[in-house]
Amino acid sequence: MKNLVSVRYFPTFILVLITLLTLSGCDGFAPRTVAQMCEENPEICNDLNPDYWCRAEKADIIKHRYDHLNEMPEKAQYDLLLMFESYKTCIDKAAQIRHIKLREKESGRMKGALTAQRELQRLSRATRDSNNPYLAYYQWSRHGHEDALRRFLAHQKAGRLNSPALQVGLASYYAKIDTGHAINALYTALSLYTDDDAVDPEIFISLYTLHQQRDEIERAVLWGYVGSEYEENDVDVSELAAIATQAGLDLDKVQREARRLYDRIESGDFNFSS
Repeated sequence: MKNLVSVRYFPTFILVLITLLTLSGCDGFAPRTVAQMCEENPEICNDLNPDYWCRAEKADIIKHRYDHLNEMPEKAQYDLLLMFESYKTCIDKAAQIRHIKLREKESGRMKGALTAQRELQRLSRATRDSNNPYLAYYQWSRHGHEDALRRFLAHQKAGRLNSPALQVGLASYYAKIDTGHAINALYTALSLYTDDDAVDPEIFISLYTLHQQRDEIERAVLWGYVGSEYEENDVDVSELAAIATQAGLDLDKVQREARRLYDRIESGDFNFSS
């Protein structure tokens, strides 16, 4: 009787949910795999290479296309442009690899390479006059369109460059004309990361280079050591140690500070006074 009473007063929607989970084996709540996405919507996969080359880059494109089947907002178009750039870099190399027995594998990779080129051209044309800050930066940085740069800088003036990627883009503009502004933009980018974000490791190489150009050796070495914490960066720490020694720096102190900065950045707690 006690069990019957407890079920009687158990919230109805929870009972329905439990029943659905039991019948479906939770399939309705599991995320779609890439294979399932392709089976449901083959058009988002068929123009890419069918073999195992560039698997990660290809999966990113397929998932992104699937997530935006009905509509592709401007920021999503920018993300897709970057995905196709990465895919093109990979598939262009793969397309040059000769397969001794299976020529269709070569043709499949060539199809992917042609798709990447075509989609980059199509998306670039479609977003040529966009006022979106991401796309304005893309049109200037990739194609040199000065009107796009003006739109991008107008967003800066209005205080709308509120993401790490946009601040890194701003730094790339200032790097050749005002290294101080470029450094501040990179610091701002670091301050905008949260602990869930993947930090762009090239920021630290840029900070090392910019501080070195300004003869700010201690700051340069400091950011060089922070950059060495990221395996994507090819940092020669022995060279950093030699520079620090020649400049009379306390190497242990610099390394401790670098580790402290790294921890704060990764925890999303970096600010200008860090």
